[in-house]
Amino acid sequence: MDYSIKAAYDWIKGTQQSVSWAPWMLNRVLLRKHQLFIWLLAHGRLLTQDHLLKFGIELTNTCYLCGDKEETIDHLFFECEYNMRCKKQIEDWLAIKIPDSNPIQWWLQLRRASLSEKQCVGAVVAGLGYCIWLKRNQGRLNHCVKRPELICRFLKTMLLSRLHVYILN
Repeated sequence: MDYSIKAAYDWIKGTQQSVSWAPWMLNRVLLRKHQLFIWLLAHGRLLTQDHLLKFGIELTNTCYLCGDKEETIDHLFFECEYNMRCKKQIEDWLAIKIPDSNPIQWWLQLRRASLSEKQCVGAVVAGLGYCIWLKRNQGRLNHCVKRPELICRFLKTMLLSRLHVYILN
């Protein structure tokens, strides 16, 4: 039997399932904290109110952003009125339509977009989710939630500086 490094690597690695969100993680435009956020979101590991309640940590499971419904991952990122207002501002800024239900699947199916366009749009969607999570956590600690306009301004500044670094490298 002939030895090859590739065969040894394949043997050590074993067979692994392909996951739909993996291309997001390989996106060079994403900040590391956004990559970690996407991983946590894809694995259902974000400590939303419903998870904390299961551990007996929280007294309420009302969404901190809208104050209306039970806070779950699905509510926070796909149903919350606050998130929808943020998403609408980003859609207006980029002149695109991000679906309400499954932005990862939508991103994977962007057929006509070049790789750099996909990476930029992926960075925007991941950054928006991260900013909403960050502001949700800050609101929870400070007992106040910033307006969606401020979140979107923060996201734009962060992404434009990241794109500037990405383009220069």
